[in-house]
Amino acid sequence: MHAAAVIGALAAAHISGLQQPFRGSPPRAISRRPRASVRASKALPGPFELPGLGAPDFLFRYSMGGEPLGSVLLDYREQFGDIFTIKTGPIRQVWVVSEAMVDEMYSLPACSGRSQLPAGKTPFGDKFLFLKRDPVAAQPIRKEQQRWLSENAGGKDVRAAVASMEPELFAAIEAAVAAGASEGANGAVWPAGPVGACMLGALLGVFGGTNLDGSLSLAERSELLSSLAGYRKRANAPPNPFATKLDYAQRVRELLLDALRRTGRSDAECEEVLPLLVSACVGGGEIFPLLMQWTVRRLALDPAAQAEIRSELESSSKPYGSSLPRMLAAVMRQCPYSLAIGPPRKALADFEYRGMTVPEGSLVFAMHPGVPRSGPLPSLSKAARDAQGESRALRMFGVGSRGCTAAETSLAFLCSALAAIFRRYEVTVTDAVDEEELLRYRSDGSLLVPDVDVRLMFTRV
Repeated sequence: MHAAAVIGALAAAHISGLQQPFRGSPPRAISRRPRASVRASKALPGPFELPGLGAPDFLFRYSMGGEPLGSVLLDYREQFGDIFTIKTGPIRQVWVVSEAMVDEMYSLPACSGRSQLPAGKTPFGDKFLFLKRDPVAAQPIRKEQQRWLSENAGGKDVRAAVASMEPELFAAIEAAVAAGASEGANGAVWPAGPVGACMLGALLGVFGGTNLDGSLSLAERSELLSSLAGYRKRANAPPNPFATKLDYAQRVRELLLDALRRTGRSDAECEEVLPLLVSACVGGGEIFPLLMQWTVRRLALDPAAQAEIRSELESSSKPYGSSLPRMLAAVMRQCPYSLAIGPPRKALADFEYRGMTVPEGSLVFAMHPGVPRSGPLPSLSKAARDAQGESRALRMFGVGSRGCTAAETSLAFLCSALAAIFRRYEVTVTDAVDEEELLRYRSDGSLLVPDVDVRLMFTRV
């Protein structure tokens, strides 16, 4: 669930130093024979488990009772502390709430795996990095993808893609403003669907080397978004009770392979680029528009931060300045777009952490810090000086040896798109809306989306 939520374009190169892949023979921590200290350590805390079934409390409350997963997790955090485990059938989840504890665990070689998914049941193709359980096995693919990105999807390509997207993006915002006015309302509801479609088209341009409509038409992009929603089991999924995740995965692959073939690439080149393009499109069609929406809502509460962004955009030679990425990172930590911040790690072997045993095969999730958040939000202007916070926020893209190579390109794209909005508009809330209402969320598939359609004012600057 949470792995899919953050598949989008994942893990920036400049944070890869946080975790280095092990090379050669696995260190002792990866040995499948538990060390004496591991055998002697205690079990992780968590709800009572039955052999073969898992935790009845979790099954009754979430799987059968329909209680929101976030509510269950927060209750377990109150009961068991900042690290706890949940067993559901054969799957063991380990949830880590403390960001400092996540830093420690994700630095351990034994906690550097990923689920080895069957390629035929995903849209991503055989060369998707997260199909590889072991980070060492993923390194040849990583190097191939880094080479391709450096040659085909650099800063110039991102700038061209954002420029091609701007007319459609601004038209979507203006149409939302006009719709609000025609209803006699003050302000506009964020146009999530049109924004997602234009961002998806622009990302196709970055990775496909074509203009906005050069690879997929607007109708085809809409079908692609619908198929991705079906694959992710979101509320806007097609109302087809007979379609399976595999059906949607195959349709996503078909559409994107068609898009690549229209650029004149060979079949071999298409298969090489496909996992990067699918990752970008999951992000471009779902994660990025959601992050854009959360960021615009959050900055609507902070006109001073918007003014700081505009001032820097006017004086900086960079397409989006230097403070916007850190403000975006702060929003990514304050506004929970998913219960987990980034894809889970998989334990490659039993290992000990703070006197507790994390069993081999466990999926280790870092809880999004916005989920248990309490108290007033920190200033976004101060976030521009928080390098550690930025690195922790970028866990959404994966970290180090488990990050996807397209993250740097994708983050530049998202920052450039946000810069385009704040260069053109000042965004404010229309009514006396408090933080709690603006940032309230609800589950939508594996994502957390705004629960209240707060109307926003877009004023040209």
